[in-house]
Amino acid sequence: MNINTIDQDDVTIFRIEGTYTKEARPDPSLERLSAEKLASGRRKLVFDLEKAEIVSDVAMGDIIAAFKRIHDLGGQLKLARPSPGTPSLLKMTMLDKVLDIRDSLESALESFSQR
Repeated sequence: MNINTIDQDDVTIFRIEGTYTKEARPDPSLERLSAEKLASGRRKLVFDLEKAEIVSDVAMGDIIAAFKRIHDLGGQLKLARPSPGTPSLLKMTMLDKVLDIRDSLESALESFSQR
């Protein structure tokens, strides 16, 4: 599990790669990484899931915790390019009703200016 962080203009992109399970949890966590960006004044964040396999409740819990922190501090979170299987997991947990999920990174980035 690997997370690369890229600041592009006023948006921070977290590129998440690998299988996200309890045993392969990133350190630091998505919640902590996003909190650090929020503390530095960044308010637009994207979790790029193209190369991530979200297969556990731990991964979903970390995404929810990050979303809550970002939302509570006035930020915005987009999920981009979910890998196969992730959309059905998001639907099953009804998180597709809460999270802004985009099919492409470009769409996620553009959506910040549409708000």
